[in-house]
Amino acid sequence: MTTLEMINQFNTLKDLYQAPYYDPDDIILFLNRAIESRVDSYYPRKNEPTLESYVGQSQRSLDGIHTLIKSSTTGLNAGGTQFHKRAKAYVELPEDYRHFETIEINFPPYPEKITVKGFDEINQVFSDPFGVPNDSSNVYLVWHAGKILIFSETVPVEVNLIYCKNPVIISLTEDCDLPILEHRNVVEIAVKMAIGIAEETDRAKLSPLIK
Repeated sequence: MTTLEMINQFNTLKDLYQAPYYDPDDIILFLNRAIESRVDSYYPRKNEPTLESYVGQSQRSLDGIHTLIKSSTTGLNAGGTQFHKRAKAYVELPEDYRHFETIEINFPPYPEKITVKGFDEINQVFSDPFGVPNDSSNVYLVWHAGKILIFSETVPVEVNLIYCKNPVIISLTEDCDLPILEHRNVVEIAVKMAIGIAEETDRAKLSPLIK
């Protein structure tokens, strides 16, 4: 759907729910918030320790956001001791980065296992003789300050970061870049957001009268 078509569908659903009137600028605001909400629903929250499951395992199909999945082999830097004394390298996150999908690290060869750790956890692996970083089964990643720190035995030769980019901000001249199958979902989420805000506004207006 074009942005105009999404606005028209928003108004159709809004009328069905007898929601208040919103002008096109407000509707576009709701649609953009709904797009971000829909994209984020495919991923774990940042404070949940589930990112590890995204590394070295088969990924579920993300048909609903496949147009946002990108690959980048740039941004690898040797060192990283300015962020952690034991980091061997780091990857700069792309400017359009939103969510992590997976990462391919080649030393060579490719490691058998990659583990995601928290910044406050990484020191513990160095005290475990079986957990000391190497280039095969003990390769660790730590997110820090817009970078992915790599803890290994040597500096990788190549890193390929596969990630979900930020969706475009739609306008009357810029259409949604999610696959068409998600457009209806986005509109429905936007209408629910609009109704929710309208209900909160009504409650705020009634609150002084009730008191």
